Amino acid sequence: MMLPFLAGLAFYGEPMTLAKGICVVLILVALLLGVGSGKGKGGTLYYAGVFLLNGMSGVLSKIYEDADFDKVSATGYSLWSAIITVFLTASVLLLLGKRVKRPCLGSILWSVGGGAFNRVANLILLLALAVLPASVQYPMVTGGVMIVSTAIALLTRQRVSKRELFAVGLSFAGILALVLIPI
Repeated sequence: MMLPFLAGLAFYGEPMTLAKGICVVLILVALLLGVGSGKGKGGTLYYAGVFLLNGMSGVLSKIYEDADFDKVSATGYSLWSAIITVFLTASVLLLLGKRVKRPCLGSILWSVGGGAFNRVANLILLLALAVLPASVQYPMVTGGVMIVSTAIALLTRQRVSKRELFAVGLSFAGILALVLIPI
């Protein structure tokens, strides 16, 4: 969320507004509450990797959407992104060789299914960038992911702590700030 948000402000002339500021602060606090609820600090490197890779994906999407040269359609861009992802993933798996356990068919199917859903979601995000500034879209998406993930956890009867529910409430309040406070 933060990388495309900052890129929109810094490089694409998107104005910083009260609504965006409130939204980002509330969602960042919510994320910190959610991350802080885990046991130990072993996931810090993982979180940093997700932050950078996911954020740069949003930045690249914004660059692509605003580029004024001839380019493929949003669907073509999404397809090429998927092809490159498969190639890079296969390359890493080949490099790791025997250090990686051989996945079972179920794991492969879940990965392919999740990847397909992810590609469709990223295509929708790319199409939305044509009409919505990155500094609005990505905080809304991040807050929305937190809300939907928690709803799924509750529907599948997973234990959700009061701290996590409070974090989701903060992210919902952040989204409301974007919607209700004039931008």
